[in-house]
Amino acid sequence: MGNWSGPAAKLAPCLTNPFTIRAAWLLAAQAQGRAGNPAAAAAAARQAARQPSGPGWPDPFLREIHELRVGRQNLADQVGQYLAQQRLSEAEVTERSTSP
Repeated sequence: MGNWSGPAAKLAPCLTNPFTIRAAWLLAAQAQGRAGNPAAAAAAARQAARQPSGPGWPDPFLREIHELRVGRQNLADQVGQYLAQQRLSEAEVTERSTSP
């Protein structure tokens, strides 16, 4: 059957990263289930279900395209995207750049 408790413990750093938290909880649930810990697997699965899907991975090319776009509506769209990704400081800086 193998030892599945070790991999579950190694997921700890991923459980605090907004890009990996949901997937890490799902993987922890699978590892706990394979280790024969159904209660721990169910708890990890519930924790995964409570997590937001998270922001997408940063894409430097897409970011550059967005930076090259100009105009009030485009800046408002960019602020909205930052807010949706909970990147509040970047939203604030972008919003300030649009103020007269």
